[in-house]
Formats: sequence, C-alpha cells, structure tokens
Amino acid sequence: MLAKNKIINLISTGFFLFINFLFLLKYSSRYVDNFILLTFVFLLIQLIFLVLIEKFVPDDFTLTAKTKYYLLLVPLAVFYGLILSYAPQETRVSRADAATLWLTDLLNGVFPYGTEKNPSGFPVNFLIIYPFSLAGNTGLLQFFTMLSLFFLLIRYSKSLKELLFRGFLILSSVPLYYELVVKSEIFSNAFLFLLLMFIILRKVSDEKWSASFFFSAILAGLLLSTRLVIFPMLLLFLLYKFRNSFPKILSFGLIAVIAFLLTLLPFIIWNSERFFSAGPFAVQSIYLPPVLMGVIIILSAYSGWAAANKYELFFSTGLMLFISIILSFLITVSDTGLYESLFNDRFDISYFNLCIPFFIAGIYEYKVDYFLGKIMPLGEEDQV
Repeated sequence: MLAKNKIINLISTGFFLFINFLFLLKYSSRYVDNFILLTFVFLLIQLIFLVLIEKFVPDDFTLTAKTKYYLLLVPLAVFYGLILSYAPQETRVSRADAATLWLTDLLNGVFPYGTEKNPSGFPVNFLIIYPFSLAGNTGLLQFFTMLSLFFLLIRYSKSLKELLFRGFLILSSVPLYYELVVKSEIFSNAFLFLLLMFIILRKVSDEKWSASFFFSAILAGLLLSTRLVIFPMLLLFLLYKFRNSFPKILSFGLIAVIAFLLTLLPFIIWNSERFFSAGPFAVQSIYLPPVLMGVIIILSAYSGWAAANKYELFFSTGLMLFISIILSFLITVSDTGLYESLFNDRFDISYFNLCIPFFIAGIYEYKVDYFLGKIMPLGEEDQV
C-alpha cells in the first residue's frame, strides 16, 4: 500500500495526514498548552499503525465473506452515536446554526440569504439537512454519512489490508470527528457526490442511452445546488466516464445545469438582487481568483480524461479539490499571516474535508501507477 512506487497511495495518505495535522494543531491549541507536541505524537502514532498494517497484513488475505464485516457497522453506529449524543450543543463553530436559520427563515416566508449567519450553501444543501432538522438533530446527517462511508469501504475493499488501511484512516481522522461535533455538512456534500460517482459507474452505460442516464444527470444537478466546487468535480467525472461519447458529456452536463438552475429560480424570482449580492455565488466565489479557478477547471478536465481507472478518478478528484483549497489557504496566509489564517479563523480549514472521502476511496492495492500517463478503455479499471 505504501511502497515507494505507489505514488497515488503515498500522496493520498500524505495529504490526509496533512489535513489531520492542521485540524489537530488548530483545535488542540484551545485546550492544551503542549499542543504542538501532542500534534506530532498523534501523527507519529498514525504512521506507526499504517506501517504495521502495511508490513504485517498479508496482501493475499481476501474478503471472502464480507457479511461478517458488515457487522462492524453496529459498534461503529454506537460509537458515533455516543460522540453525537455527548457533543456540546454550543460550540465556537456551528454550521448547524446557519442551516437551521436558513430553514427557519424560508418556512417563515423570510428571504433566507444575506442574514446574520451569512449562509453560503445553495438551496439543496439546506434541503438535504431539513429531514434531520425535523428529527431534532442536524448532526444525524454526519452520523449516517460516516456509516455509509464505512459500508462502501467494506463493499469495495478487495482485501483485508485495504479495509484495515482505509478503516484506520477514517477512525483516526480528527476532521471527521470535528464534522460530528460541529454538525458540519461539508464532508457529507463530498460523500454524496462520491456515492453518485459509484452509482453511475456501476449502473449507467457509457454507450447506451437509458432512463438511469437522465435520472443520474438530474441527481448531479441537484448536487450542484450544494456547493460551487461540485462543478469542476462533475466535469472531471464526465470526461472520465463518457470520454468516448461527446454527445453524452454534453447531454449529461446540460441536464445537470438545467436541474441546478431550476433549484435557484424561486430565489432569483423572490429577490434577485439580494440572491446575487449576498447569496451562495457571492460568498463561495471569493475563495479563488477567476484566473486560478480557470486553471483548476483545465486541470480537472485533463485529469478526468487521463485517469486510467476509477481509483485514479477518485484520487484525481481529491487532488483537484486539495489544490483548490490549499491555494485559497495560501492566499489568505499571504494576506493575513499564518497565525491569523489558521488559529484566528480567517480561513475555514473545514473545507479540506471535501478531499477526504476521495483520497480514502482512491487508496487501493495495485502494482503499477498509470496516473496521468495512460488512457485505458472503460471497463478495465479493475484489472490494474
């Protein structure tokens, strides 16, 4: 998994640990004096466990009876449930407050954008949260997201080593516990797109037109109405999945954009001036200059075209997200300084959580790296 010639796994694991480093450094500083030492000790322990999995779990130990591994979801559900139950209701950072206020304003007939909490998400982002708000705890969204991610890991891991490696990354992930505690929906947004990618790869033909094609395009459009960053992710995916059919790329993209625009139409009609001046476009577009955003879109398109298999697709998606976010972070650091950016919340490092599900999904046991070097016909992705 971590051999020196396995570039994808090394980069994915390295960036994952870097994100852990940022979160632990920032939030442990609020509770302990020796937070720097604590951060490095924790990272060292993570590395030791990963090396132990690499060295002592046999490569050929396959998951012949996956049913027993699904039973792991029961203690995991209890574990995450306890964290959610005992998490403080009031935290310094609470995305749930912004989501709850948006929903409350909408239901009371008040235009939900440009308010005190300055909600930045597109409409579907909050509508996804709504059922969990009715249940009395928006953190349930993150709870089910974590369990669903583990289910996917068990379903698509080909060996015990893959399962243990990926599973340990999740269980030791400080950012994911942060998501549970502050009831953030950022990781859930990314996971839903990853889930849609899995579904389309398995159920939608890249040659034949079908009802599943059009239904998937509509779902993609709805996910576009969560965060602006989904756009380059979708472009990357379409150029991988339908690289041999330009009409399908165009049709899928057009349907998705129409579905996306339809979710915005009621708010544009309601108050167009406020929607465009204080809504999600205004808030989310400030993180990167247009030139850099254009570069990211071009790199995303190339990465989707060049990815050799589905694992490289997942890795490419995580990498493009990481590059976008780290560039935005570095711009903020250059403007305000590292201390202000990291410790005084001038930059929201929770956006790094968008990368995590894709980096984890892109880690697998393989023999040769093809990333950005060879285009393989679709359907051969599992032969690498």
